[in-house]
Amino acid sequence: KVLKLYAWEPSFKDYILKIREKELVNMRTCAIYGSMISLVFVSSSFLVSFSSFVTFVLIDERNVLTPEIAFVASALFSIMRLPLALLPLIVQMMLQFLVSVKRITNFMNAEELDLESISHDKSRKEPLIIEKGTFSWDCENSEGEALRNITLKVQPGQLVAV
Repeated sequence: KVLKLYAWEPSFKDYILKIREKELVNMRTCAIYGSMISLVFVSSSFLVSFSSFVTFVLIDERNVLTPEIAFVASALFSIMRLPLALLPLIVQMMLQFLVSVKRITNFMNAEELDLESISHDKSRKEPLIIEKGTFSWDCENSEGEALRNITLKVQPGQLVAV
């Protein structure tokens, strides 16, 4: 109602579109990182085996990659395959966790409502009471007030729709 009343719709639309554009850039970046992590996830066992064998051979001239060494190492890499394959997924989930924690922290540290504008009477059973309320909104077909003389008492846990 307030946006329509003061004709702020275009400026709020522009503001929201700018925020959405930043969000889309971040989503694209996350998708690219996710693709890279998936690539590492799929190729990690091969990369570990290959880099280990190459390192073994290049470290010393006397190191020869025999079938005995290769099969034992392959068996060990096979045992480590699942933890190695899950490592990129864990990193991705950890990053998502950190983003979520940051959002929750920002929300929890946000400025509180003006407590002077809200009154709480703990002695009353109803958390929300409207007495003789008049409600209206700006609409093309409306002719002034829409709801008049509304009295409403909402009980805890009660769902109310108007």
